[in-house]
Order: sequence, then structure tokens, then C-alpha cells
Amino acid sequence: REVRGLQDLVERSFELDVPPIDGADLTLTLDLDLQEEAAAVLAAPEGPPDPHQCDYAWLARPTGAIVLMRVDGDVLAAASHPVVARDDRGPAGIADAPFERTLRKPGFQPPGSSFKPFVALYALEHIARTDPQRLLECAMLPDGRGAGYVDVRCNVHVGHGAVDLRDALKRSCNSYFAMLGEQFSQADWSAMAAEFGFGQPTGVRALGPRPGLHEDVFPQLFQRELTGRGPRLAGNGLSVVEATPMQLARATAALATGALPQVRLVQRVGVQEFPAQSRPIAISRATLEFVRGAMVAGSNEAGGS
Repeated sequence: REVRGLQDLVERSFELDVPPIDGADLTLTLDLDLQEEAAAVLAAPEGPPDPHQCDYAWLARPTGAIVLMRVDGDVLAAASHPVVARDDRGPAGIADAPFERTLRKPGFQPPGSSFKPFVALYALEHIARTDPQRLLECAMLPDGRGAGYVDVRCNVHVGHGAVDLRDALKRSCNSYFAMLGEQFSQADWSAMAAEFGFGQPTGVRALGPRPGLHEDVFPQLFQRELTGRGPRLAGNGLSVVEATPMQLARATAALATGALPQVRLVQRVGVQEFPAQSRPIAISRATLEFVRGAMVAGSNEAGGS
């Protein structure tokens, strides 16, 4: 690794801070079979078996990313699509650009419902007034155009009825998490993002800055005060929240283990091992088990329906 500036070019000198090692093998964490399969799935997705649930426009021009990660932070697959520009219909939009989408975000990129478990974890652990047994009636709004809470519509048109936090996690109830978002102060939002690594470097560039691998970070996340419906949207991971797939995978590893890992793509250079690293999150075992249990129950119900 070398560093060159304009003055270095004039003086015909440069700084070599990491000398080359000829013949050293670079061992990555990637699993080639998984990487190729993830890329193939994105390039030619089949869609759900029920034709009424298919998004045919997306299936015709798929755009997205897949991250598969071990809970210790080792990345097994990091695939994005498209990998070449699609310009067959005039000027290409951002969805048609060949953009690396696991570590980067081509535009504003809210995480949506995948953000809800982290809102629940932080609220249970750090917001004293959070009662997991408190019931919220997810019912039709006064305008009669769907269920919701204040000005946030639920993902189920007729609503979920009376739900507590466990039910809200199982069913991904927008109404409940809009209410829960109102319990957060501005300091709570910033602390929650920092706890789970949102907006921060994942550690994938731990070998130092170099061209060829870029990661989007956005430390300004939650720096502006949330007003109006902002907290209700934030509780659902909408509009005022953004994340990359790699950040979400990392945070999910923390939910699974209680420790936020540093993400690794490079496992070893020659015989030098780059050890996995992590830090514990300030969430108790009981709180982690509560949220995990609700998510597993929701997954089992979805699989059986």
C-alpha cells in the first residue's frame, strides 16, 4: 500500500507504508458456492409460487442485494444486481445502474420492517416506560381507508386488532411500532443507532483505506431532531432511517449473539490471521430472548400459513 500526493509526483517520491509480499495467499471469508448462488438468484429470481403475490415488474428487471454472514462477522456471500448497466429502455434509472449494493446505498435506502426488532430491543432495555404487555388497538383510521396509528398506516388493511409488543413483532404491526417510536427521545434514537452500528463503518475495511472497496457510512443519522410524524416513521424504519444490507446483517448478528461483530471479508494474508472481533451490546439476555422468541414465533406462523 502506498500513498501519493501531488507534491510526491513533483518530487518523484512516494510513501510505502505497507510493503508488498510476493507470493502470499489471500484467504477470504467468502464461500464461492454461496456467492455464485446468491448472484444467480438475484439475476434470475423465480418469485413466490402464488402468482397473486408476484411483483412481475421487479421480476422482469430485478434489483437488489444479498448478504449472508456468520454471527462472528465473516461474510459468506455479498452479491448485488445488476452487474451491468441496463439501458434498453432509454436513460437508465438508479435501479438499473451496476452499483455495489451490499456496502453502499445508491440513494436514500430505508430498512423498513427489518428495523423493528432493534427498536423493540432498545425500548425494552433503555426506555423505562416501555411495557411489553401494553395493548394497542390496531384498527381502522377515521378516514376509513385502512388501519393504522395517527398518520401511519398498518401493513394489514383491516388492522391486527389488540396487539402487545410480542404480537407486534410476530405480525410486524406498523401501528404498534409507530406508537413505540413516540416513546423515543432524540438521544434515544442516536444511542440506539450507535448500539447496533447503524450509520457506522462495519469493520469490513479494517485493513485500511484503499481504492476498489468503498463503504457508505452516514454518521449524520438521527442528528436532526425528529418532529411531527418522524418518530412514528422511525419506529417502522421508514423515511427518516436508512441502512445498508451489510449494516443490517451485522446488527442481526448482534441480536443473535449479544455481541456486535466487526465484519470480515479477509480472513488471512499468508499465515497472518486477522482475528474476528466484536463488542458486547448493552442489552440483557432476557430482552434478547424476548425479541428472538417473538420473531421465531412469527416466522413459524408465516411458514405454516
